Amino acid sequence: MTEHANLYHKKRYSTLFSLIFNTTFKLLLLSFLAWIFLLMIFFVMAFHKGVYVSEQAIYHLLNSSSAWLADKDFSAGKILISMIRKTDVQIQSNLSYGLDFILLRLEKFNLGALVNLQSIAAIVMIIIKTIQVILIRLFIFILSFSLWLSWLFVMIVDGLVQHEIRKYQAARESTFLFHRLKLLTENLFYSFFLIYMSIPMTIQPELILLPMVIMVSMLIMLSIKYYKKYV
Repeated sequence: MTEHANLYHKKRYSTLFSLIFNTTFKLLLLSFLAWIFLLMIFFVMAFHKGVYVSEQAIYHLLNSSSAWLADKDFSAGKILISMIRKTDVQIQSNLSYGLDFILLRLEKFNLGALVNLQSIAAIVMIIIKTIQVILIRLFIFILSFSLWLSWLFVMIVDGLVQHEIRKYQAARESTFLFHRLKLLTENLFYSFFLIYMSIPMTIQPELILLPMVIMVSMLIMLSIKYYKKYV
């Protein structure tokens, strides 16, 4: 009996670890895809409206995200913003040095007029700024974990209560509905996350994260409610 219980606990912990690992991996993968999507948008903007306009747009997007984080007075958020600013200074210094070095080599071979180094510098900064936007948004999403925990706790308890009510009322089994709700919950969660990470405009995080938390929590509640009654 003890051996069976140990195997059950090991299996449960293994399943929980696998869920956490898979979710983290998918979120990081979606963050990378969001970065690629932002790069494509700002590169297209640079092609049609000019590199300067695209660079100013990404700077505005980064500043608005940083301002939201600074207004919330989170010490960790201030540390992240400070690190980003220090990194910017170092990157711009190294970039300026590197471009001056390249310019000297190009002028040596009379190729300076063929290469627009300012545009190259702007493109490099666009790449870096989009990475910073993704990092800030990912950090804001991590800050929403307390909201997730509170809503999930309420909805999980509600789902367990309704599950027990169905159990004692001999309600009709609905495994099909449970699996469909589970799939819908997962797809909705990752879809909301990808939209939040990749949206190329200034938006308050609450406008996306709050509906995301509410809808996903309610779907989890329904999934628990329609889980198999006799397990």
